[in-house]
Amino acid sequence: MKNKSLLLIGSLFLLSACSGGYHRTPPNNFSVEAGLQAYYDSFMANAKLYSANVDTSNLSIAFVDMGSTTVLGQCAVSTYSAKNSDGSSTSWDVKSVQIDPTYWATATEIDRFTIFYHEMGHCGLGLSHVNTYQTFPDGNYNATTIMNMYDISGNSITAAQVIFYWNYYMNNLFTGASNFTNLIVANPPTLSTSTSSSAISKAAKVEASKDSGLSEVTLVRVVQYD
Repeated sequence: MKNKSLLLIGSLFLLSACSGGYHRTPPNNFSVEAGLQAYYDSFMANAKLYSANVDTSNLSIAFVDMGSTTVLGQCAVSTYSAKNSDGSSTSWDVKSVQIDPTYWATATEIDRFTIFYHEMGHCGLGLSHVNTYQTFPDGNYNATTIMNMYDISGNSITAAQVIFYWNYYMNNLFTGASNFTNLIVANPPTLSTSTSSSAISKAAKVEASKDSGLSEVTLVRVVQYD
């Protein structure tokens, strides 16, 4: 996929006016679009197998038109900050997994799983791109991880190879290990029922908290992981 980009944004004034003492409590919102629910459930089930901690606070998962033929999905992380009455600040992240609906409508099932797990690796596990390669037991030289930004769309890793090494990739994604032995048998990259493109609906959005009586909320920055 594409490089990580960093956008510095000015202050976004959502609220002002306060009275008395206050301390900002970060919001804790979550939403997943219907057409992506089964893939989220699969990701969480595999995370549980590996006892991996997935951060779903202030996370939205939705179809969003990327307007690009090269950016098929992304994880966008917006950092907010608000002043407390004692002069300290409270900050929190609002995360969004965004999948391009045009790509999704014609993608193979393994490609859907791969890109979804890749973006959840960013937003849910806090992982960055790891663009490394290694020789696999069958002699093929492939990406070490599903978090590789270049090969996850099938350029060098074929669907058959991803399926064959699914247990390896899941072990690597959720534990960081790169071994090929003693692997936990992960849930496979298949769905029990098909997910139709007709399930694609307008993207849900997670907004910053708008509780009354608190200080202004400032959007500090937005980081995009493609």
